[in-house]
Amino acid sequence: MGEVAVEPLRELLKHDDAWIKINAAFALGEIGPPAACAMPELTQLLSYELSHVARASLDAMTCIGTNIRVALPDIRKLLTVENPAWHKRADGKPSGRRSPETGVRFNALYALLHSDIPMDDVDDVLVSCLDDVEGYVQALALEALTQERSGEALSLI
Repeated sequence: MGEVAVEPLRELLKHDDAWIKINAAFALGEIGPPAACAMPELTQLLSYELSHVARASLDAMTCIGTNIRVALPDIRKLLTVENPAWHKRADGKPSGRRSPETGVRFNALYALLHSDIPMDDVDDVLVSCLDDVEGYVQALALEALTQERSGEALSLI
């Protein structure tokens, strides 16, 4: 039903205001698989200076669930690289006690887990997430690694 809104929402993902980007991403996620054509714009938001925008984009990708392969190189980067810009909130104050990367990594893993990408294709990055300092990230990586898959993938754990 919301398919008619996809194109205007894709344009809103390019808006200057972070909250407009976040809300557009949320709306695309609510539309689900029919919004898969927005994946290139959602992928561009993964390197945005505010972690909230990247997380909203990943949430939308999770709900859309298809065509995520286009974002895979950026998702891999999110799971392995820290972004110093994310250590400030939208209001310019320092982030709370939990690292912003933790939330982004968790959302990135969740998007992979609920995507059309076979987990065998991302085993290397999932295994690296087992060393993450945050238990939530480790747990989700372990869940992804233990999904039904080929025997070769399970031997990496």
